[in-house]
Amino acid sequence: LKSEDVLHTLNAFKSMGVKIEESNNKLIILGKGLNSLKKPKGKIYLGNSGTSARLLTGLLSSQKFDTVLTGDKSLSSRPMRRISDPLSKMNAKINSSNGRLPLKIEGSELKCTKIDLDIPSAQIKSGLLLASLNTKGETIITENKITRDHTEVMLKSFGANIEIKKLDNKKLIKIIGGKELISKNI
Repeated sequence: LKSEDVLHTLNAFKSMGVKIEESNNKLIILGKGLNSLKKPKGKIYLGNSGTSARLLTGLLSSQKFDTVLTGDKSLSSRPMRRISDPLSKMNAKINSSNGRLPLKIEGSELKCTKIDLDIPSAQIKSGLLLASLNTKGETIITENKITRDHTEVMLKSFGANIEIKKLDNKKLIKIIGGKELISKNI
């Protein structure tokens, strides 16, 4: 779907040096690996995309540059501690405006850890998984209420070092960071 949320996300990646082409109703994203993102020239504006804000917070926490994420009035009123608090357990440095956007993310070397997710949210889980991709060692995420698994399925298909176990109503996700992903058509 070519919606505003998708366009804001594409623009965010373009601002960080990712080459994105559109051809025959397909998007071709030319990634260059885990540490290939570049510091954007300005703040990254995400409109009203809460998914983008939470996922990018995770991804940008492990980069080698600082970033500021902003959004429209509606997004700026939504809670972001749901993602910044668990990321802080990984040593992420995120400053907010009373738990809301704008978020200033100081890129840093994250540490692997065990994170227990009490809030059922595929967005939060996905942000943590993206942070873990670029984190040395094994990060273990426990979902105490299972949510959608799109990100795990995608990462597994891209060759990420990820293991998923369901235990009753819980899911245990182990991911070992540092492995480059492989190109794939989705």
